[in-house]
Amino acid sequence: MAMDVNTAKKYPAIGRKKLQLARMQRKQAYDYFETAQQGDQSVQKERYLALAKIAIDKAVELNPMDPDSLNLLARIELEAGHLENAEQAINGALNIHPENGGYHYSAGHIALAKRNLIQAEAAFTTAIRYAPKETRAEVSLAYTLAEAGKDVEAFKHYRELVKTQGEDVHIRSRLLECASRLTADYYDPELEQDLLSYLSWENMNRNPLASLVCSLLVHKFQLNQAGSAANFDDMANCSLLISALQHTLIKSELLEKLIMALRCELLSFSTQKGQLPNQYIPICASIAHYGLRSEYILPTTEAEDNMGSALTKIIDQSLLQVGCTPVDVSGALLLLAMYNTWQCLENYLTLMQFDDASWPNISYSIKKYHDELLTLTKYQFEAITAIPAVFEHAVKGQYEQHPYPRWQTLDYKTPTNYGQALMHEFPNTIFPNHIFSERLEVLVAGCGTGRHAINVAKNFNHVQVRALDISKSSLAYAQHKAKEFSVNNIDFRLADLTQLKRSDKKYNIIECSGVLHHIKDYKTALSGLLLNLKPNGLIKLSLYS
Repeated sequence: MAMDVNTAKKYPAIGRKKLQLARMQRKQAYDYFETAQQGDQSVQKERYLALAKIAIDKAVELNPMDPDSLNLLARIELEAGHLENAEQAINGALNIHPENGGYHYSAGHIALAKRNLIQAEAAFTTAIRYAPKETRAEVSLAYTLAEAGKDVEAFKHYRELVKTQGEDVHIRSRLLECASRLTADYYDPELEQDLLSYLSWENMNRNPLASLVCSLLVHKFQLNQAGSAANFDDMANCSLLISALQHTLIKSELLEKLIMALRCELLSFSTQKGQLPNQYIPICASIAHYGLRSEYILPTTEAEDNMGSALTKIIDQSLLQVGCTPVDVSGALLLLAMYNTWQCLENYLTLMQFDDASWPNISYSIKKYHDELLTLTKYQFEAITAIPAVFEHAVKGQYEQHPYPRWQTLDYKTPTNYGQALMHEFPNTIFPNHIFSERLEVLVAGCGTGRHAINVAKNFNHVQVRALDISKSSLAYAQHKAKEFSVNNIDFRLADLTQLKRSDKKYNIIECSGVLHHIKDYKTALSGLLLNLKPNGLIKLSLYS
């Protein structure tokens, strides 16, 4: 190891025994550090970090010129939140060995923690140059670019990472988050293939792909207010459109008009032919899935309503025939599902009693969706306030009939401490100590169908969540999903936020997102929430604007 004359004078040669002792202390520090990172309790983590710090300090004292010890000291100090000490240690390691990619990688994470994104980007880029593939610097660089708002560059990096590390859920999640802030400026066939791959990811929230997918489809079909340059068959058999309808949102007025046109054409053509042609089954099923998830928000024409009524009668009559099976009415059921749920059928319960094995694959997933609708009617909830009747409350009435959104997946997040997450979100705010150290009681007021509330319960350590809503249908969907994802530290209650009183149970955190602006008497609702907040507790509010 090269060193200048002054350094050599400051640190004389170290004997073999001392070097061996230093290596032993460094190994012990590393073991303690690894244990600290695996601990899920803050007390245990702090204990092992302290032991690691004692051991690495001894190693550095024995051998001040060991860059590996200085690097480990930097990582321990970083984990403990002592950023200045961490930076001093890693600078010492880099002074000794400036071309070590691992040290630049550590320096990048220290810069990230200090929110110095320019310095972090430079450090990770250097780490990749000196030690390609030896660290996760490629992943950290993509993350840093996204944090810096360089979404196009970040997305480009994540696209490359997915090609080699496609099973990494963290990388998938960050790619999806990046994609949510992008739109396509032109049609790119390679991007289309990548998006098809991303839409096929199971157990991931694919809604963030909506804007990018929709903008690419608009360019592919050359959509404008006058229509499209593409022909019907090209659009109806487009794999990206079919997958988008099944797995993500539609965020385009032009695409909504296209869906309405395709839907009408499919119904008219099939009515004239007396059956749904096989080549149009995939697009028909996809439009049906889109309709179910969007609560059939798209308008219909009088002609479509008349054809739909005739179709409903045909299905009901067929279900009364001896020997009728789901296969016999499968095409008609798919056409109907583009416009309405099967609950509109008089013989709906007869249809739902058919054995699962008797259903064709193409309509079975829609059948399972209706099974879920039947299950939701069985949930009951305790009301902690008086609850108005449906006809007395417009918002309650809307969500009882249309619990929205009918989400399918949770966010992917590494479980963390609620206080640490707040510090990341609001880096210049000082939070009370109990937010970091105590088991937290969290109230989510106006939880709707529960996605955010369940994310809170699942992704934060040591929290107990209570979620309130005025809509029983919404709570039923939320409870069903909590059960599906095995989230047990959450309970759901019916409540009118304007009727909340002071209760024995108070909360460290109250979250109320996208709710108060729907409430005419919002001041009373907010006062009721504050009555149930613990001293030094926090309330998080967000409103649509």
